Amino acid sequence: MIPKVWKPRRKRTNILLFIATIVVLFNIHQLGLAHKHESVPISLKDISSKHNASSIHHKFLAKYPFESVIDLSLNQRCDLFFQFLFESNKRWMLDPMQHYEVDYQGEEYNEFILRNAFRLTLEFQEKYGNDFPEDEFGEKVGEYMKNEFYKQESLTNQASIKNQISIYRLFNRCYMSPNEVSTEKENKSKRRVISVEHRVNPWLSKKFPVYEKWDGSVRKLKMKTEDLVLNQYKSISSGKGMVVTISEKHVEDTISLIHILRGLKNDLPMEIIYTGLSPKSKKKLINAAREEYHDLPPQEIWFVDISPAIANGYRFLFEKFDFKLLSMLFNSYEEFILLDADTVPFKSPSYFFNMNGYKQTGAFFFKDRGVLIPRVAQDGEFISSLGPSDLETTLFGIPQMTQHTLGNPFFRGLVHYQESGLLVINKNLHFQSILMVIQLIFMRPVARKSMGDKELYWMGFSLNGDENYTFNDNFAAAVGQLTPEGDRIRPDGKKFNSKEICSSHPGHISSEDGSLLWMNTGFKVCNKIMSSYDDQADKNEINNIWKHIKTGEDFKNFYNSPVKITHAILPPLDEEYRLRYSLEREPSDGWSCPKEFCENYMWCGYSSIGGEKNTLEGRVITFDEEEVKLFKYLGDLWTESQ
Repeated sequence: MIPKVWKPRRKRTNILLFIATIVVLFNIHQLGLAHKHESVPISLKDISSKHNASSIHHKFLAKYPFESVIDLSLNQRCDLFFQFLFESNKRWMLDPMQHYEVDYQGEEYNEFILRNAFRLTLEFQEKYGNDFPEDEFGEKVGEYMKNEFYKQESLTNQASIKNQISIYRLFNRCYMSPNEVSTEKENKSKRRVISVEHRVNPWLSKKFPVYEKWDGSVRKLKMKTEDLVLNQYKSISSGKGMVVTISEKHVEDTISLIHILRGLKNDLPMEIIYTGLSPKSKKKLINAAREEYHDLPPQEIWFVDISPAIANGYRFLFEKFDFKLLSMLFNSYEEFILLDADTVPFKSPSYFFNMNGYKQTGAFFFKDRGVLIPRVAQDGEFISSLGPSDLETTLFGIPQMTQHTLGNPFFRGLVHYQESGLLVINKNLHFQSILMVIQLIFMRPVARKSMGDKELYWMGFSLNGDENYTFNDNFAAAVGQLTPEGDRIRPDGKKFNSKEICSSHPGHISSEDGSLLWMNTGFKVCNKIMSSYDDQADKNEINNIWKHIKTGEDFKNFYNSPVKITHAILPPLDEEYRLRYSLEREPSDGWSCPKEFCENYMWCGYSSIGGEKNTLEGRVITFDEEEVKLFKYLGDLWTESQ
């Protein structure tokens, strides 16, 4: 499959391809069929040598031999490396507009076509023959050329991405590390360091976001031109709080989230990060937080407009989940819980800061559903190639990735590893890693390895040489009500041995105390806007997922009601990530997705997989009466405003 084109289409490429094809066909005619099996000299650029020549480490050591660098102090090595970058190119910069997309409409592709069309056409004929309709031949050759160009550019881009991540990693180590503040460093040229910061973060303006409290008061902050911008973000960060990034479409869910927080008697503030939010929406959020509501304590909220913090000319680069990543830098807390607007916590936020895993590492993440959707091995190989090198470890003391990273499910072949609806981070401890996570936004080949923002958090930490983060041991659970046993009958007429919960909500069971901590996708049975409930009823008649629901009106009422949580299932996951088929037709995977329902957000989790000879058990959790009451109470708070 040819990757999507990033830049606008130009007619010139089509013209050049047409000309190249004419030239090719003419030359083929001149050569005759006798040349079909002759070897053709390669005229492509030497990809491997280009890849090696772009290694910033090799260039650095070519100019400054290892023996002369190793005797320097760390600060001197840092200065020398960035001095080398300026000497190599006075205008060097980590360009956030680079993206590293393969562009089929640019000059490089045009040159590639003109230089290689003849050779690649003969190569195509050798591989696939001439048995194509005349009108398809040019199209097939064109696709083949695109594929060959993609291979070449992908290798080149991978080398460039590796350089960019390495440079940013060294910037973090040299100038963002709290342990490297010394008299020697203080005597460095501040102008040079500030220039380096601008070269690696050109998208950052020298202005703070606007921090506006619910009562309209604004925190007055002004950047100091003589200090690093990033240092100033660290210095203004203090205390603990929650952070949620929203746009207009998230307002209703955020109102419900605020009601949940009030119901949990939360006493921590929340910052709402945005780039465009109407006064009407702000007013609705303020009312949800401050007006009298079931005699519950009010919620302190702040609105953080991050638009001023992004330099002019770069704001268009950020979209969707990018702002969530930016919020890790732009929020004003030293310790924060990053939430999605549709996240439902079942514990007061202070609970999350007291988890043992968080207190030990200062970063706590949660796993997604353990679904057996395979990931190609090349993804893991690509990401591991971007990690700290031997040279970075030896000269700059940056730890390399260990099995803590390389042994995680991403590298072992699963598409989904992290669930990012809630994560807890100490900004002071992991400031450098936060910056690396944000940097991944600009590298499309890296970002595409993640479903949205999900995998970019642990990935950014590990690529920065920081594996000091904790994952909850449990993968996400299915939460809701058990499917009645009589509703599930195997083909042999017997009841299934496995239990089932079908739910759109991935829930997270603490591996420390076994309690339900939070779930995603709101509190409604289906938190998605449906175009037709009658269509859902028709599909249910065929699939028979819910036997008690018959009509479109039934589905409307069901989907918009709060999910009833009485149980949770932690599905089993085969250690080798393999399906367990059985003659009894028991589930072979811990999860299945009946895609016709709730815009594909409905998943069914199973308590066991495999049959009599290969059974693997998961875990069924039955919540007690007090827990069920709490879930119902919070569900009512969530849905009554929607």
